[in-house]
Amino acid sequence: MDTVTLDEEKAKEMQIVTGVILLANPGHFTALNRRKELVMSGCLSEEDELRLTAAWQLRSEGAKSSILWHHRRWLLRRKYSSRGVEMETSDTLDGCSLPVPAFSNELAVAITACEIYPRNYHAWLHRIHCVTSITRRTDGSSVPDSYAQILRAEEFMIKKWTESHIGDYTAMQYLCQLYSLMEAHGIQHIQIHSDTGEVVGENSTNVENKSPFSPIVHSIELVRRFPTHEALWYYLRAAYAPQLSLGKSRPNIEELKGLDEEKLKSFERWVSGLKQTIT
Repeated sequence: MDTVTLDEEKAKEMQIVTGVILLANPGHFTALNRRKELVMSGCLSEEDELRLTAAWQLRSEGAKSSILWHHRRWLLRRKYSSRGVEMETSDTLDGCSLPVPAFSNELAVAITACEIYPRNYHAWLHRIHCVTSITRRTDGSSVPDSYAQILRAEEFMIKKWTESHIGDYTAMQYLCQLYSLMEAHGIQHIQIHSDTGEVVGENSTNVENKSPFSPIVHSIELVRRFPTHEALWYYLRAAYAPQLSLGKSRPNIEELKGLDEEKLKSFERWVSGLKQTIT
């Protein structure tokens, strides 16, 4: 987009009018385009517009608006892209160098939107765009420790989220994508602690076991706890698919015996179909 020139009085009027329109309809395409013109003319800073966009996303209509999330990523590209204008037609954050505070803020905005509007596909999509941006750095360097720590905290937090939002399949799919990105870049996963009781003579002791987080193990645990929830069976598929494709793992169907028979048969058919596709 070319630079737009606006006189000061017209710019202020446009800010007010478009702001009122977007309060009523956060996905108003024309109003958002007018605000882009304000940003390009220098009448409105990217930082101020990001704050205002976050406020609009505190309402259900704004939290679920794909156009508003697109506007947010446009602002982030404009502010943080190392590629300049060539990135403005894209809807990813590839090539953006988000500083740690900005990256953390985007995750906070997205999770708030997920609370406001349940199973919010567009908020989770924005979240994966943010995470992908730091693992696709244009200089080819590894992920800095400061970001790696955030990703580990993210893995822990989303694991807990899925356990309390068992119908949110998009969150589970995001967790699998996050896991794969961390694997690909050699980022250590969170450690899962579990206690096992051992009896020695008349005494019993608790032995603490530690193992890296695994979506496969996690999805099986959730399916066993809530066997009738469709989303968890799709989570199980999403967790297994990458491993099956790489030939690293095969589902242990025995672990799922005794659960919902219809869903178990459907899962077995899916596994057989995927194996045939791979081979």
